[in-house]
Amino acid sequence: MNSDLAAPLAAIDGDGVAQTGRPGSHGRRRVRNRRYRRNRARRSLLTIMAWNAEGLRPKIAELSSWLSEARVDVVAVQEGQFPKTAPRLPGFQPPVVTRRTRGRRAGGPVKGGDVAIYVRDGRHFTVLSGPFKPSEDDTTEICGVRLLGSPDIDFINIYRPPVRSDESDDRQDNFNPDYLPCRDNTIIAGDINAHHPLWDTSCDGPDDVGERIAAWLDNVGWTTLNDGRPTFTSYRSGGQTAPDAAFCSSTLAQRIKWSVGPDFGSDHVPMIMEVRTGGTAPKMIRK
Repeated sequence: MNSDLAAPLAAIDGDGVAQTGRPGSHGRRRVRNRRYRRNRARRSLLTIMAWNAEGLRPKIAELSSWLSEARVDVVAVQEGQFPKTAPRLPGFQPPVVTRRTRGRRAGGPVKGGDVAIYVRDGRHFTVLSGPFKPSEDDTTEICGVRLLGSPDIDFINIYRPPVRSDESDDRQDNFNPDYLPCRDNTIIAGDINAHHPLWDTSCDGPDDVGERIAAWLDNVGWTTLNDGRPTFTSYRSGGQTAPDAAFCSSTLAQRIKWSVGPDFGSDHVPMIMEVRTGGTAPKMIRK
């Protein structure tokens, strides 16, 4: 056989990929394979941040830089305290917003409240219709989106303000978790101002709303994503608790990593949820 016509023998590299044997091709192919696996892992990771901002607008500059570095896809804000309209976040689409329906204290200044969900540019989503609460509940604020991908993920952002049983607060606590959606691919997160050892290991025991939520979790077969770390530090006492919580089905929880984020100037720190959505890239908008 003429040696000039002989084809180079193929070799199988460590990734199971046939190589031609041409000089340098082995190393280039391995680099491309590693890059593909890394990019595929990034595409299949959905990162959600849920945070009581205690007023979002003055914190946007510092927050935006971190959101880009951390590759956050969805930002759920409680207590946005929007004066007229919700501000935009650079790199994100216009938010889905639910405004406060009442002030935090009857007869006092209107402050607190307002929830919003920001979805990063290029990611498809639809707005979920609510209200996810009974008609008599005029204090809880909720909004939701369906993040389109493989699979679709429903995310519900919730703020339940503290309702105090004294003369300074004439509101009624009509929060009822039985109205919350509970499909397998749903995540509910936010500031619920409720305490239970399931998500707040620093509390001495559950409060009334905490018991209601724990009973609901048990009834629908859901679990909490929190690992017990505090999410709130009192300005007055310095005490730390976890009034913020995230919940989902036990099946979905196996694909979610929960952690706390950095301090952006609120008395709450963000909850960060990294969701493994599978090997298929989420549907993106072509620009």
